[in-house]
Amino acid sequence: MQARRKTKRVPGLVDEGKDLLLKARQNPRPVSALQPQYPRERLWGMEHYKDKLIDLITNDREAPLLAITGMAGVGKSTLLKTLCESVPLYDFFEELIYVRAGIKPTVHELQQYVGTYLGIHLPDDHKSRRSAIFTQLADKSFLLILDDVWESINFEEVGIPVPLGELMVQPEYGITRTALRKVVFAARDESACKTWRGHSAYVTRMECLNEQDAFELFAHHAGNTITKDQRILQLAHEIAEECSGLPIALCKIGEAMSPKTEVDEWRGALRLLKTSNLDGISDGYEDVFQQLKISFDQIGKQLQNRFLICSLWPENENIPVEKLTEWWMGLGLIEASDRVTTGKRTICHLLSSSLLEKGDTGMFCAETSHVKMHKMFQKMAQWVVNNQGEEKPWLPLSLCERSTLPGPKWCSIERAWVSRLETGRWENNRTILSSTSSPGPPPLTMLISSHAFSLDLITCCQKITFLDLEGTGISEFPYAICSLREVQYLNLSGTRIEELPQEMRRLSKLKFLLVRDAGALQRVAKELIRSLIDLVMVDLFCSSGFSTHVEYAPSLLAELATPGIELALGFTAQSMTHLSELGKLQWVRTEALCLHHFEEKSKLVDLHLVVNLRSLRELTIRDTSENLELLIAEHGTSLLHSLNFLELNNLRKLKEIKWRNAGNDITVVNICHCDKLKQITWVCELQQLEQLTVTYCQEMEQLFSTSKLRPHQVVTGFPKMRRLYLENLPKLSIFFEKAMELDELTYVCITGCAKLKPLNVSKASDNNKIRLECDKDWWHGLGGGQAIMSCFKPCCCWEKVEDEEI
Repeated sequence: MQARRKTKRVPGLVDEGKDLLLKARQNPRPVSALQPQYPRERLWGMEHYKDKLIDLITNDREAPLLAITGMAGVGKSTLLKTLCESVPLYDFFEELIYVRAGIKPTVHELQQYVGTYLGIHLPDDHKSRRSAIFTQLADKSFLLILDDVWESINFEEVGIPVPLGELMVQPEYGITRTALRKVVFAARDESACKTWRGHSAYVTRMECLNEQDAFELFAHHAGNTITKDQRILQLAHEIAEECSGLPIALCKIGEAMSPKTEVDEWRGALRLLKTSNLDGISDGYEDVFQQLKISFDQIGKQLQNRFLICSLWPENENIPVEKLTEWWMGLGLIEASDRVTTGKRTICHLLSSSLLEKGDTGMFCAETSHVKMHKMFQKMAQWVVNNQGEEKPWLPLSLCERSTLPGPKWCSIERAWVSRLETGRWENNRTILSSTSSPGPPPLTMLISSHAFSLDLITCCQKITFLDLEGTGISEFPYAICSLREVQYLNLSGTRIEELPQEMRRLSKLKFLLVRDAGALQRVAKELIRSLIDLVMVDLFCSSGFSTHVEYAPSLLAELATPGIELALGFTAQSMTHLSELGKLQWVRTEALCLHHFEEKSKLVDLHLVVNLRSLRELTIRDTSENLELLIAEHGTSLLHSLNFLELNNLRKLKEIKWRNAGNDITVVNICHCDKLKQITWVCELQQLEQLTVTYCQEMEQLFSTSKLRPHQVVTGFPKMRRLYLENLPKLSIFFEKAMELDELTYVCITGCAKLKPLNVSKASDNNKIRLECDKDWWHGLGGGQAIMSCFKPCCCWEKVEDEEI
């Protein structure tokens, strides 16, 4: 009976099925959201990133928005695609959606991608599309994976339900249950990782591969050829090294080399790679540069020009931020009056865009004072300035031996940082620069040299506007440069010249004259500064111990008082009269000041003396009279309010420093050869401090003492301190009685402090231990205690063994 009833229903069901099939053909649905079937690849050196992400996605309910950042080609997209294949994620989410956003996607495009993954048909109008997506996801657990994101996305506009995270939902027909909503996205620019509609992203930055993983990835794409000849294997290692761990370069160049079996082909490829000529390796493989250039193309023209200047530095070298900013100023890329602020803002933008990297932390450099350019990005930048391989208008400094340019090539060079090899060839053939085939002078506009050579050789280069001879050590003024009438920036810092002669009047377009730390300089030609009417900066600051008396100071100060002279000044003052005259200059901004061999006999120096120098950013006091015992800075926040750098050097009888509510923006303090100082608790006033150096203070017993704090003064630490140097302090035994919070501390150097007890330091996070360089005996004397081991990572010892792992 029951069987007959079911049999009678069959024709009706068949007819119903035919109707449904007809409707489906007339209005087909998009392809269902099957998991993307990417070729399963090994994550070379990136497995730990995948494990970390899966853990955050599945276990951390407090992180609904996860960001992956890193430079172009580092493997962000590959990592996200492997997440789509991750089986554990399908146990947590009902919907996994992968969307490649790209640059400036429209809401309509994003909705289409999401709809395709969800397998739903979207109507044409925006409101209905948004509603359809929202309805599909509202009561479900979902993971949205966004690749190649350049700016924040408005989830509500697309139809993605918010808020994100774990929350209770109630389906239209069903009971209330828990749903998990998470978003993972990848971005080159860290500025895209800021708050999205009230959600702060948990950021994971991907770094390039280490040497071993990098070579294995390169070898995987290059194939078996590299193992058949030891010479090719060695060249393969060198080519992989040139890629500096960047996966996209390792893959693309490895593939390009896979069919090459001759040693000469590999040698040629290495040579071409070093000269940024990927197209010569294989047709079409400049695509690597094109991919990297996308980040470059997204920043404005001004930022692009500043970024390209970085390519003049040697590969893998730290670039001093202060020097880089100075160059931008000298080239007219930033205004002199606002160079510090604009320079910092530019560096932050280039770091955020992953075009630059933070500098290495070491004895003479830090993350905040230096930046670096990844080797492949440097090659890309050189490729851009060389008109994508067609010309060679810039010549960066090379620390390794390279072939010199033939004479005719110099007819196209516009900017050059020359090595001894280049200038040596000029001196052997003095017609190289002047024997260009094109009419007129050579096109050279920017010349940098860190070594001395005959400057008569460049008198033919009449287009030079930027001449940097810092550190060349020349002892006589190079009169030949006075024939370069277009020069606007001249740097003679760190030289031993004794005068600035009248002949410099010929440099009528000069804007920036830097003669910093030229300790032998005694004479500045009368009326020289006044005659150079375009000058906006004169830096005669000198903190070296070489000079004992500055002859030019009185006449120069009188000259600077002339109405109409408006410029930034670096100066060395040796008397109260000098300071008084500086304070009276209405249109001259004293930005750097050294009180050197100060003639006053008083036992006290009150820094209220410089209260009128409101633009002062750098102050050094050294080699003052033997009577100085007390230094005072206690005149409110208006005193030294612009100061960033303070150095006290060779103040042999200085016993006490009283400091209160002054110099609140100081970031660097150096104290050296102040033998009578027993403590420097006053430094605790400087809560913006990033670097502290204390060296050769024979009586220093304790850095900071609770007994020396002001009444009711509470000190917990230095929230921004990154670097600490303690050297040759034989009596120093205590850092601070209490644990000091130094959450940003990354580097400590301790040498010649045999009595110093373990630093009582606390950090909020143990993820990044403090790099410690110290005496081997001092470290072993501590016994490697658990407290110090939890914060510090000793990396080398000094005096007895260099660069030895402890």
